[in-house]
Amino acid sequence: MNIAAGGHPALKFALTEASLGLLKRLARDGGGAEFWRRRGVSKVDLCLGGERSRPPAPEGLLRDMPLLLSAFGGVRLSLAGFPYCFLGENLIRGEYLVRNRENPGAFKAASCAKCAFDGRCAGFPAAYKDFIAGRGAGLAVPDRPIEVMVEVEARCQFGCRYCFNQNTFAPGSARPDKHAVPGLSAEAVKGIVDQLAAWGVPRMRFTGGEPLLRTDLVELMDYALERGVAVWLNTNGYQLRDPGLAKAVCARADNVLVSLRGWDAESDAAESGHPGSFEASCEGARALRAAGLKTLRVGVCATRSVIRNLDRVCETVKGLGADRLEFYRPVAVDGKAPEADAADLEILVDKLTDHRRTGGLNAYIANPLPFCFYDADKVNAVSLGAVLGEGNSRFAVDPRGFCKPGYYMDVNMGSCGDLRAAWASPFSRAIRGQELLPERCAGCFYAGKCRGGSRHAAWQAFGDHRAPDPLATFMPEGRGKRNGDAPRGKTL
Repeated sequence: MNIAAGGHPALKFALTEASLGLLKRLARDGGGAEFWRRRGVSKVDLCLGGERSRPPAPEGLLRDMPLLLSAFGGVRLSLAGFPYCFLGENLIRGEYLVRNRENPGAFKAASCAKCAFDGRCAGFPAAYKDFIAGRGAGLAVPDRPIEVMVEVEARCQFGCRYCFNQNTFAPGSARPDKHAVPGLSAEAVKGIVDQLAAWGVPRMRFTGGEPLLRTDLVELMDYALERGVAVWLNTNGYQLRDPGLAKAVCARADNVLVSLRGWDAESDAAESGHPGSFEASCEGARALRAAGLKTLRVGVCATRSVIRNLDRVCETVKGLGADRLEFYRPVAVDGKAPEADAADLEILVDKLTDHRRTGGLNAYIANPLPFCFYDADKVNAVSLGAVLGEGNSRFAVDPRGFCKPGYYMDVNMGSCGDLRAAWASPFSRAIRGQELLPERCAGCFYAGKCRGGSRHAAWQAFGDHRAPDPLATFMPEGRGKRNGDAPRGKTL
């Protein structure tokens, strides 16, 4: 891997035993981002082997994949010819662009038929036949979610405009004294935990509403941990002003998301409908940090006012000591178009790009939007795409006991009494198999991560989950050219 300095914005090279060794040394030195920046490299297409080169020994590659991938900080990394099972959860989280549907000379093991990615992966390089034969069936990626988000409570102290509960099944949830939709029973939650443990799903996320309004939440967290299911938590932070509760949460959850609505007391209260919401959430976040929380995430809906004041939002979140800052593209509510339009979201992408360059917060867009609405490379660099959203790798259970693809997608895939059946339902399979991907997205370099943007936004705009996201342009340079109305199809 002889890469001279200067003028290689896009680089393609084969991964061999020699280049793997160089990349491992680069990763161990922690200088990956600087290495690529000094050489002007912004995109890397890493191919496993090549026509004239053998891939590295599979035993070492499988062991060293996490270290190898850490060598590519600051660049858009795409992987060609890699078996999906070598990439683990990094692939499922959508951190890398993977292409292995067509790979001449590749072969499949008997265990591939049981892999969640069987239909999208050509298999292993021919040079790995002996290794795979000796491994048996141990490499197949199980067809199960990486987590299940359990909305244990519909009630909340706040009345945020973009709350998924208030905009779907629980419009009265902002009044804790009103019980229009009761929370899941403790028995139902424990039944979910038992299923996750038996299924091998590694974690569950307690969310709401506001889950900490439940007096039995700590007990339910303990129940999950005792059965080997890791616990994450989404909260508005209000209840965590109690240092004892903050310590109890930190002793059980190593990843907590605290929501904010603005950058100061006035802007936050305007969205939450609750004076004092900003101070309460910030105090809760600080209490988690003081109690030793491992990972603190802050989530903010990217309204127009938030985008215009993004620098102030970032400074606020930095002051809380957060590890990550997530922005969420607003959805349409009350029959009105989303407040943030394409022009607003372009500004968001540009500002997040600048924050990445200056070494600021790890900030990104966390829910689906079509990369082609703007410069697709830019959007990819600051977006998680749709891999974690809308049923692609996880799903939600709401207080009615409905299994849904995501928080806003009010599609009942099945009962919380049979999570596996819900995951195997026709709608769930269609999402994961990319059967809802708009036809004009086929062949796009980013289709595997972007997934055509939001299927929920498509349904809101056109009444069809297969329709294009209303922001989609199908042009890699963004919205300089639009391509007409959405094609219509049958909604599953």
